[in-house]
Amino acid sequence: MCFAPFGPSGDGQLAGCYYMSGAIFDSLPEGAVQALAAAAASNPGKEGALIVSMLGGKAADVPVGATAYAQRGARFFVVIFAAWQPSANAATYTKRRDACKAWVHRTKAALQPYALGAYGQLAGNASAYDEQTVHDYHTPGEGPYGWASNLAKLRAAKAKFDPNDLFVNTDHIKKA
Repeated sequence: MCFAPFGPSGDGQLAGCYYMSGAIFDSLPEGAVQALAAAAASNPGKEGALIVSMLGGKAADVPVGATAYAQRGARFFVVIFAAWQPSANAATYTKRRDACKAWVHRTKAALQPYALGAYGQLAGNASAYDEQTVHDYHTPGEGPYGWASNLAKLRAAKAKFDPNDLFVNTDHIKKA
C-alpha cells in the first residue's frame, strides 16, 4: 500500500509504501519485550517502526458491550509497520516489499503468544491490501481479534444502518 499515512507528502510527513499490523496486550512480559527488541534490530525498512502506546485509564471503566472496542482490559497497543520507498524497477520494488512484509509477519508471530488480540484494521497483517491472505494468528473479526464479543451486535447494526455495504475497509464488518 503506498500513501502518506500521517498527512499529505510534501509537508514533512512520511510518504511511501507501508505494510502494517498490530496487537494489544494486558502486559509486556520479558518475552514480548525481547521480541520487540529483536524486531526493532531487524527492521528492513528504514522508515518503518514499532509504536508502543499505553492504554487503560477511563477506557477500562466502560463495559465491554457498550462500544465496538472489546479489549477494555488492554494496557498496551503495539503497531508494527514496515515501510519502503517506491521504485520504478519492479524487481527492486518487489524485493523491498517482500522483505518488509516478511518482517511484519515474523514480528506479529513472535508477539502472538503474549497478545490479548488486536483491533480493527491492525488486527491482521494488512494482507487484504494485496493478497487477501489470512494467517493462523488472525481471522478478521473473530475470537479475541477484531471486534471479539461485540461482533454479533456490530453485524446487526451494519445490516440495519448500512444495508448496501457502503462503509467498508480492509477488515470490515460483514452484514449479519
